[in-house]
Amino acid sequence: MTIPDAFAPYVYIILLVVLAFVLFLCYRLWQFVQQLIYRVTHRPPKTFHFSSQIPVRLVPEREWTFEPESDDPSRVEASERQGQASDSEELTEREKEVAQLALEGKSNKAIAKKLNISVGTVENHMTNIHRKLGIESRKELKYVPRDRLS
Repeated sequence: MTIPDAFAPYVYIILLVVLAFVLFLCYRLWQFVQQLIYRVTHRPPKTFHFSSQIPVRLVPEREWTFEPESDDPSRVEASERQGQASDSEELTEREKEVAQLALEGKSNKAIAKKLNISVGTVENHMTNIHRKLGIESRKELKYVPRDRLS
């Protein structure tokens, strides 16, 4: 079956529209997959590493948390530092409050406002938290066992 020459431009336009629609659907599917990855891992999709096994453990508060993957050097170093941190040095109640708020993603300023303390005091608490838990950044705070923060 051949298409008359008069209809050929319309056929190409229809094919281009169908192709654009298919590409749009692929894009929306990719966005959905990225959101799903973020919801499952609690990490932005750009830092997600596909692996054959993602170790998961259930913590006392019945929250699912993902263990750091052993092939990521920064996480291995953080785990080693946490192991070297003094277990005898427990966090104070205020430091635990600050740590919980930091885990929720609040800024130092927001934490200070919520706890009615100065931003400098929050920074001091965060420094003590990092030292006592053997971590170097807020990002590593989410890999600390929950029993050390409550």
